[in-house]
Amino acid sequence: MFQLKSNEDIEIEKVLVTPFEKAIKILKKVINFLGENNPLSEEVNWVLKIIISQKLYSYEVLNKTNFEKESTNDLKLVLGFLNMYSQKDIFNPNINRRSQTVDYHSSDNVRNNISHILSQYKKKVYSISSNSSFSDNKSSEEDSDQIFQFNDDENTENNNNSNSNINNNLNNNNNEENKDFNNINIIQNVNLENKIERRRSYINKIEKNNNLNIKLEIERRKSYINNNNEIYKNKLIRNTDIEKKKSLKTTKKKSSKNLSSKSPKKLVSFSSSIPILKNINEYEMEYIENDLFSFEFNVFDFYEKNKNINPFTLASQILLQKYDIIYYSDPMTLFNFLKALQEHYTKIAIYHTEKHAIDMLQTLFIYISKSNAIDYLFLNKLDIISLLVAGVCHDVGHKGYNNEYQMKMYTDLAITYNDKSILENYHITLTFKLLKNDKLNIFRNISKNDFSYIRKRIIDLIFSTDMFYHSRIIALMKSRIENKNIKNGINSDKIISDAGNNLFNEQQEVLNYLIHIGDISHSTKLFKITYKWSYLLTQEFWRQGDEEKEKGFSVNFLYDRNNIDIGRNQVGFIKGIIIPSFDILVNFLPEMSYYTDNMKINLRKWEELSEELNKKKELEKNKKK
Repeated sequence: MFQLKSNEDIEIEKVLVTPFEKAIKILKKVINFLGENNPLSEEVNWVLKIIISQKLYSYEVLNKTNFEKESTNDLKLVLGFLNMYSQKDIFNPNINRRSQTVDYHSSDNVRNNISHILSQYKKKVYSISSNSSFSDNKSSEEDSDQIFQFNDDENTENNNNSNSNINNNLNNNNNEENKDFNNINIIQNVNLENKIERRRSYINKIEKNNNLNIKLEIERRKSYINNNNEIYKNKLIRNTDIEKKKSLKTTKKKSSKNLSSKSPKKLVSFSSSIPILKNINEYEMEYIENDLFSFEFNVFDFYEKNKNINPFTLASQILLQKYDIIYYSDPMTLFNFLKALQEHYTKIAIYHTEKHAIDMLQTLFIYISKSNAIDYLFLNKLDIISLLVAGVCHDVGHKGYNNEYQMKMYTDLAITYNDKSILENYHITLTFKLLKNDKLNIFRNISKNDFSYIRKRIIDLIFSTDMFYHSRIIALMKSRIENKNIKNGINSDKIISDAGNNLFNEQQEVLNYLIHIGDISHSTKLFKITYKWSYLLTQEFWRQGDEEKEKGFSVNFLYDRNNIDIGRNQVGFIKGIIIPSFDILVNFLPEMSYYTDNMKINLRKWEELSEELNKKKELEKNKKK
């Protein structure tokens, strides 16, 4: 005999019981009610086995449909459930099944069975309880367990006769149900274990790299502390002695005044310890940093706005210190190094000047600070500082004449470096000659192994700015992107495939690409910036071309002053060099789309300028005729 549940229980079951569980529960009640000997009971029992064996599919169907909401009572819910199975043709015996114990019928038979159960079952129920077999009022629609509403007085005898059958059927059905659920659980557990294993291996890989980076960072910090403790102690002692001497002198000269001796100088902050930065207040510094940390950074405007300070050392110090470069030496050493570096950027060059170095440094800073490149490449502080220092040093000593000129003129540099990456070799040599001076060595407080690590990075990075290697660098990066299926930032975290022994080389390949495109990135800046850079580069090319003509050498059309169509030259450069190079960047780091957007705008404007120039030439020809 079925017992109605309280309203509170019904509300709880509405939240907790799934339609799948509800359907099984109802079918079990139908089987118990009909009795073991009833042929209809066999039909319902067969359908119950079907539903249980297809548990996973049942959940999928229920999630994608809304038949539960449309059902007016629980009987319709079950019938709707069965109808969906027949419509999906899941009873077809040709389909592989999870359970082999079920006798699967064709879809037509299933539909016939469903309609047969519906008609016969209604007759059976109504014949037993004429008062209220199935309630079609609102209360029966709301309560999922009120399918059977029997009158206790009228139906006691009928229900007592079927109690023994109900218990037997329940035990049999539970055993079969458990078997089917066990099969499903085994498959689910296997899939879950595979997912867990894949996730665990990925996490282990990340943790291994993180632990490695943490250990390296700890070692560097320890070496920094150990090396600098004595230095700072000596400085404090020295300052104390100086102050004491000064105080003694002042007391002698001004004995009438009771002047207390000054306390020793405290260790000062990075900004206040640098002559250039110490007079800049926090509001001015914030304004300068906002300028330097922006995609729209204009190096020409920056130099103009900060001409009363030293723009080169100002920008370099701020950008490098963002990645804690003073941990490797001290603020004054960094300042002295940058001053010396600035002096070696010659005034002879027109394009390859200190402004180009700052522009390059700021561009690389944006690449790594405005994206997830550091995480994707597993970069540590040494890697980042190597990239930025290489960026600011990559053209030091450049006089505005390229490698081809050096070879043609048989210069001392060409002889020294045997015609191979002549200028790049020279820039590297000059950089490390400066660093060899203890007063300029910004890496003096790091271990020998760390310095070797940085030196190897910087050498490869500066070599990568040689346009001779352009095709190889772009081809390697393009191949890496395609092999890893990296597009629009998807799978960018897979750019490095080996976090083990080959990590350094894989990182170097990508870093070489970043510094290479950073060196030719002026075409991706705002048009007013790229226009000025293009004009300066063209002037430098023409000057070289003039000297080559004087010496009787053939001249490349880009270096020929008679070729005045700068727009056409820039269109060819953007289409042939810039677009293929920066399409790779945006797929890897989609945050850099700002640069590709500018690139497309610049291409259109250069095309317009070239067309205007051609129209003027045609008009002049027509006038002469």
